[in-house]
Amino acid sequence: MEQVNQQVICLIIGPSQDNLNTFEDNLLEYLKKIFNEDFSDMITSMQKFTKEGRANCLITMKMDQFKQLAEIQNKLENKMNDYIFNFYENQLEESNDHIFQCGKMQRQFYKLMIPQEREMKGAFGEIFLVQNKVDGNIYVIKKRKEDNVPKKATLKTIQNLKYMREAANMMRLSHPNIVRAYDWWLEKSDNSCNQFNLYIQMEYVGEINKAHNLFSFTKQILKNMTDLPNKRIIIHHFFKQILSGLLYIHENGYVHRDLKPENIFVDPVRQICKIGDFGFSKQIQIENKVGELQFRKVPSSTYGTVCYQPPELRSQFDSCGDLYNLGLILLDMCNNMENRKTDHYNATYKQDEQKFPQGFRENYQHESKLIEILCACDPQQRQEYQGELENYDEFIKQQKVLILSTSS
Repeated sequence: MEQVNQQVICLIIGPSQDNLNTFEDNLLEYLKKIFNEDFSDMITSMQKFTKEGRANCLITMKMDQFKQLAEIQNKLENKMNDYIFNFYENQLEESNDHIFQCGKMQRQFYKLMIPQEREMKGAFGEIFLVQNKVDGNIYVIKKRKEDNVPKKATLKTIQNLKYMREAANMMRLSHPNIVRAYDWWLEKSDNSCNQFNLYIQMEYVGEINKAHNLFSFTKQILKNMTDLPNKRIIIHHFFKQILSGLLYIHENGYVHRDLKPENIFVDPVRQICKIGDFGFSKQIQIENKVGELQFRKVPSSTYGTVCYQPPELRSQFDSCGDLYNLGLILLDMCNNMENRKTDHYNATYKQDEQKFPQGFRENYQHESKLIEILCACDPQQRQEYQGELENYDEFIKQQKVLILSTSS
C-alpha cells in the first residue's frame, strides 16, 4: 500500500527560454504559487543540468504533490514554454545520463600539488585540492570508491550507495558555518566494470599553504598566543560559529557524529570556520505515516574518532552526542590540543570525574563551566547550556570593552 506522503524523485524540464541561471528562480516562484511552500532546499539538494537545450533538475517531493503537478501538466499542451514533470524511476544509461560523467574530473579540474596535501588525506577516501579550468576557483574534491554498482541503475539505487549519504546530506545543508557542497557525480573505475568512483565537489575554506582546519589553527596560532584575554576572545569567536552551524544541522533533522577539530575548516585571514566531513552524519528527523515530523535516536555502533565518542555511544546517538563533542572542542582550543597527548584524554568525562588540566579553571573560568555542562554524562543535561553560554558571552563582551579602553 502506497504511503500518503511517500517521497518521490521528480524530473522537471524547464521552458525553452530558461537557462540554468534563471531556471531555478523561475521554478521556485512557480512551485510556490501552486503549493505555497518553499522548495529551495529540495532543488539545491539535487543536480541541475542541461539536456537537449533545455534546463532540467531533479527534486524530491511528496507523491500527492507530484500528482497535483501531473494534473496541471495534463491540462497543458506541453509546448516548449511549459514545464514538464516526470516521475523519474527510469533506468539510467551510463552513456547518456548526467549522473555518470566519466572523465569530468580530468576534463574540468587541474589537480594542485602542495606541501599541505598530505594533511588532506581522508580515512575513507582521497581528497584533492583542485582548480576549475573554467571559473578558475579553488575547490576540494573528495573521491570514494563505490563497489557493485549495476551497469543499469535507477535513481533509488544511486541514492542507496554506501557513500552517497555524505553527498546527499551536504547538498541539503546551506549555512555560513557549514562547508558547501556544489556537485557530485560518478565515474567508472578503470579496475572493474561494476566499480565507480563517487566525487563530491566542495568549497575550499582558507588560503593555500595556511592552517586549514581547527586542529592546525590551534597548534600553529592559538598555542603561540601569549595574550590570554585576546586568545579567549578568538576562541569564543570560533566557538560561536561552530555552535551556530551545529544548531542548524540539528534544526534540519541531522546529527554530525564526527565533530572534531580536524573536521572544522578555518580561514584564518577572515576568521571564519565551517563544519565539514559528513561521512558519519545521519538523518534523525523523519516523517511518520500521517506526515508528522518526529525525531528518532540513531542506534549506535563504532564510528568517528575514539577520543571524541560520548559515554552513551554503545546505546544510541542523538544531537546531545554532538554537544558532547562541542564541549571537548572548546577544551581543545583552550588547552592547545595538549589533552590529545595523553592516554587518559576524554576518559575522565566518561567516568564522571571531569578533571581539567592543572591551572585550567583559573585561566578559563567561564569556559570550564560551559565544558562541564556540554560534557555531562547525562545527555539531557547537555541541553541546559544556554544560561552558562549567556554568561560566557557577557564576559567576552566585557573583555572586548576593557581591551578597547586600555588601548585608546
